[in-house]
Amino acid sequence: MKNLIITGGWAHEFSDSAEVLSKVLAAQPVNGGAVHSTVVDGIDKAIHALQKNQFDVVTVYACWFTMTDERYNSEQRAQWARTTPVELREEIAAHVKRGGGLLVLHTGIICFTDWPEWPQYLGGSWNWGSSWHPAVEVFAARWASTLREPQQHPIVHDLGEIVVEDERYCELGVGPQAQVLLESDGPEGIQASMWTHEQGSARAVFSSLGHDHRSLNNLQHGRLLRRSIAWVGQHSDTVVREVQ
Repeated sequence: MKNLIITGGWAHEFSDSAEVLSKVLAAQPVNGGAVHSTVVDGIDKAIHALQKNQFDVVTVYACWFTMTDERYNSEQRAQWARTTPVELREEIAAHVKRGGGLLVLHTGIICFTDWPEWPQYLGGSWNWGSSWHPAVEVFAARWASTLREPQQHPIVHDLGEIVVEDERYCELGVGPQAQVLLESDGPEGIQASMWTHEQGSARAVFSSLGHDHRSLNNLQHGRLLRRSIAWVGQHSDTVVREVQ
């Protein structure tokens, strides 16, 4: 399975974490085959990769956005702010149209703030003015109360709680067609931590987890990520359940 990891951007050590993510995804085979990830840092490199190759899955583990919120200063914007080029929009749209998978992790939901279709592809949104997160902490994510039992979806089949050291995203916008798989509970109340979304034949998974290597190297989290890429990559429920 060919996977493109789009990374880089604001306030995270993506150069290290993206390589960890690539290794975690490749740690176990999916249906006997390896997950081969190409890591690109930056929007221009992502466009080039998408124009030259066809991928089974596009993973967005980045923080590229317009930074129009008043909390950011001119120096920060000059270095990190990005608009979403037409070429990237067209390539991702074509990927989704042909049934390609999307795996969107952590700050990926913040990306592409000037592109209205992006939340539609991943089934939810970061809403400026309401979405936020506390500092990195240890917390537990459990299968969602809306699932009758964890066996209901192959990604969380027989999965207990995941205790991670991470940022706990709060007050995200969850689309009406999204199926929440994981929730976390804390002083801020119950929050959606992970969901799936389908558009036509294309599948997407969003997970708010993955701030850095501490979260990505968590064994239970790694299993969840490998199952997620198998599911968005159009593998059967049986295959997804068997991914370790």
